[in-house]
Parts: sequence; C-alpha cells; structure tokens
Amino acid sequence: EGLAKQYEIPIRIDEGALKAAGIKLDVPVTATIKTGTLNQALKTILMERKLRWVLHDTEVLITAAPAANVRAASSGCVRVANIEVLAAWLLGNQGWSAEGIRKMRETGERKDVTLKQSVPLNFVYITAWATPDGVVQFRRDLYQKDGVGPLAASY
Repeated sequence: EGLAKQYEIPIRIDEGALKAAGIKLDVPVTATIKTGTLNQALKTILMERKLRWVLHDTEVLITAAPAANVRAASSGCVRVANIEVLAAWLLGNQGWSAEGIRKMRETGERKDVTLKQSVPLNFVYITAWATPDGVVQFRRDLYQKDGVGPLAASY
C-alpha cells in the first residue's frame, strides 16, 4: 500500500502465480524505502524473495518468476520518461516550463491544454528492450504489430 501511494500507481498481487510457485501469501513483506525510483524499490523488496513485477496496463503486478517470464511484456502501453521535459518542449511556445509542469505534477493539479500547433508523431512498434547490462531482449509480438511475419512471430 505504501509504494502504491508513494509512486501513485496501483499495485496488485498475482495470487494464483504465487500459490503455483509455492510462495505463501500470509508472510508480510516490509521494507523501508526512503528515496529512489519505483524500479529500485521493487528490486530491493522483491528480488531476494524470488518475486518479480511486470507493468500490466496501468498497474504493477507482483508475481512469481516463472509467471513473469512467460507473461506478456507489453500491453500496448506507451510510457514516457521525463514527461515534464517532453511537455515543456511541446508547450514551450505557449509559456510552459518543465519546472512549472513538475510543480503541477507534484501537487496533483490537472489542466487540459490544447497544442496551438500540431506535432507529427511516429510510432515504431517492436517488442524489445535493453537491460541495464546492455543486453537487448526480444520477445514474441503478442499483438502481431512488429510486422515480422508469422514465422518470426511464432517462436
């Protein structure tokens, strides 16, 4: 509950996967996390307990390692790092700054803004990511959007 509130994202427990992996659900998991990213906090709390997490839609799903390895790594979501910088770039000609946007985010204030000038946006869909050690991970495209064809998508 504390992490969900601190990082403003729902966190759900995959009880079926934990039970299937022989992980007891009645053992409390506690830790003191003072600073850092949600990723760092989850690593600190879950890795030693052989638990994993995956982003699923707009929530974090805490699950067992076997379930995390076969679970879809993508739900078609778009995640943006440094959103304040992107928003300031898009809205800079309308008087917005990254600092002002960051303050709004911290206070939870919401303001709908329409861009005065449209910005072309191109998406490239590929089911892959790089791990911190620089290894690129490729996964099967569950939505068949990679455009690699049935043979490559079927592995």
